[in-house]
Amino acid sequence: MRHCITAEFSLNTPLFSSGADPNIPELRVSEIKAALRFWWRAMNYALVGPTGTNEHLAEQEGKLFGSTTGQSPFLLRLRENKVDTLRCQPATALVTSQDLKYLGYGLTEPTATPRSGFKESADSTFTLELVLRPSAVPFQLEYINALKIFGLFGGLGYRSRRGFGSVTLQKLHVQDVLQLLPSQRNAHHSLFSNVLADCPIVNAAPAYSAFVNNRKFFRVVVHDKSFSTGLAALESIARKFKLLLTARTGDLKRRLQNGNEVAKDDVSWAYMGLPRAYASKENVHIPKILPERGEREGVQKPSELIRRASPLFFHIHKAGAGDYRVIATLFKASFLPHGFGVADGSGRGNPVALPVPASKGYDWIDTWLNTIGNDIAAPVTTP
Repeated sequence: MRHCITAEFSLNTPLFSSGADPNIPELRVSEIKAALRFWWRAMNYALVGPTGTNEHLAEQEGKLFGSTTGQSPFLLRLRENKVDTLRCQPATALVTSQDLKYLGYGLTEPTATPRSGFKESADSTFTLELVLRPSAVPFQLEYINALKIFGLFGGLGYRSRRGFGSVTLQKLHVQDVLQLLPSQRNAHHSLFSNVLADCPIVNAAPAYSAFVNNRKFFRVVVHDKSFSTGLAALESIARKFKLLLTARTGDLKRRLQNGNEVAKDDVSWAYMGLPRAYASKENVHIPKILPERGEREGVQKPSELIRRASPLFFHIHKAGAGDYRVIATLFKASFLPHGFGVADGSGRGNPVALPVPASKGYDWIDTWLNTIGNDIAAPVTTP
């Protein structure tokens, strides 16, 4: 007898996902599986252990999702896909306001790769089916929790960390038995009483983006306003996001951060992700990660660290018919390995040390989050 888990998700904001041709959008199983792996990893930081090494985590992830040395113990397929039946539209038709363009950087610029996507609608849903092999059945709860977290925080496609392609879990069946889910309006507030009840207590920044029991290193903020469409909710957070980090001011030596001018060589902005360009027609500044001291044997090279993903996630959650909410999540992971800094804005690439402890580099993002809404009722224990 087949052992199946099925999960129905709604698509809440425009989705830009494709294969080799960016002009042919499609909902891809491989991308969904990668998203489930990411959120499973985020909720299992306890497996890293007191030594701070990843071997146990990687071993368990390989057992659950497959690895280079072993096949995945479950089959994943799209059982029903109403997303691919939507009329695809060019990005310029889906991302029209200046606020949305700020979140969707790279979608509509003349120099960007042309992209097309799917516009969300009231019935834009898709259903996943996980068929578990016998070796995967003992891990059923872990798959279920990964599906739940994906539906609370996740999205698919290009610019998904900025709220595009947001999805919400609507129905869950195990062996064709409908499972009871918490009210969508309260799902995030009941988070730590169920699927994240065992997240670890930490007193230092995690090694990667992870749910932990210490608000110093992890926050989820829920906007207190409801919107009638997912796109309206996304545009609302886009408008606020522009106030967090504005690239240009009249003086090229200064920038805006939370609406305040900050010296251009203040590298705290790097915590929003790298590389990051602050540019005008006359001046282009692209930071690079450089070692504070000469390269040593066994130390990563700057070229291997050049891309650091944004720690700030936006998710548009469907709390009900015509009821969409903004969720902002900040993961304060350790940003760079010891011995590395960020090139300043002098043009000479001088390395500048990042704030110590690492969590202080996120303070300006924390300040902005306080203006968005209320933190979920997560653990506040500080060891």
